[in-house]
Amino acid sequence: MAFMRRVYDARLVHPDIASGSGANSKELFNSGKILLTQDGFGGWTEAYQAILPQNPDFRMDLVPAFAHDGGTPSLHGNDPSNQSVFIKKGLGEEKVTEILAILNYCAAPFGTAEYMAYRYGEEGTHHELNDDGAPELTELGHKEVSNGYLFISGRNNAIAESEYPDYVESFTAWFNDAAQYTEDNPFEGIRIQRPSSYASAEQPTEDRITDILRGRREVSELGDIVAQWRRDGGDAARDFYGEVLAEYGRD
Repeated sequence: MAFMRRVYDARLVHPDIASGSGANSKELFNSGKILLTQDGFGGWTEAYQAILPQNPDFRMDLVPAFAHDGGTPSLHGNDPSNQSVFIKKGLGEEKVTEILAILNYCAAPFGTAEYMAYRYGEEGTHHELNDDGAPELTELGHKEVSNGYLFISGRNNAIAESEYPDYVESFTAWFNDAAQYTEDNPFEGIRIQRPSSYASAEQPTEDRITDILRGRREVSELGDIVAQWRRDGGDAARDFYGEVLAEYGRD
């Protein structure tokens, strides 16, 4: 909290973001108005798709894993089953077989014709091969091709977007560096349906924390904020998650 407050006090946060005006950080980043932004990994290729046609020299990279105090970073890896696909019961054998065939097609691994079809569309229409043999989306491809099929496929994602300069090398190097700092997540693989009442204390607490980050409250008030969160459901939530760990033998 103190670290983030120092970042704000040093005027390193764009005023549109700091004011909470709903400014789009992606647009600010893509236009060069901010240097750092937080996004999912997919934001990297999205930015390249938007910017490289107008500015071929544009480059971006991931910030290496770091700890705020200069010590050893600590990261949790993604849950191996954080995406699930469900098929509705009672659809009948024919419909279920059809859906499973679609899922099987989308699960085709990198390097197959099926992968190329759903990842880049039709050659000559949605993509062209550049001089290095890498597929590059056409203007129509940018409109019609989506990598969203990844989320229903269940396959491992491949870092293979060689049409973007330095992307594969930079992405691979980041993962290889970050992997050494990963620690076990005690909740990995557990599907948790928490009581909705526990969420009621979250938003007010987050709002008060944001007030600290943006200079509307003092860092010294954090203890009172935490105490209120505990009274309003935080302690009950902690007990709930403790029981979940005990149930799975991870306490």
